[in-house]
Amino acid sequence: MDESELVAPEVVESMLERQRWFWLLLLKKGPNRSQDAATVERLQLAHLRHLWTLERRGVLTLFGPVDGDRTLRGIGVLLVSTREEAETLMARDPMVVAGRLRAEIRPWFTLPGASLPD
Repeated sequence: MDESELVAPEVVESMLERQRWFWLLLLKKGPNRSQDAATVERLQLAHLRHLWTLERRGVLTLFGPVDGDRTLRGIGVLLVSTREEAETLMARDPMVVAGRLRAEIRPWFTLPGASLPD
């Protein structure tokens, strides 16, 4: 990449001024994975209902499972003001309540309005 392709320094400065903190949700394998298949299926449906309800409320975005990792099972971005709010929302997730998953919340600094292409 040559110099003419690089973003101008003033553009970088402008973008940095617009960035803000969000909460990165890391769903990891929990300590209780002994549920039978029927229970796991019920928990999965309840888990998805919980996540899609949070999305509909406008507090969760860009979420989904992670493939190929034995510990990390899913990620998402929580759009709430505090870590406590994020932790409270995820503590109600049926998979977390059952111990099949555990939610780890991390601060994440990024540019609002960024999105995935269709």
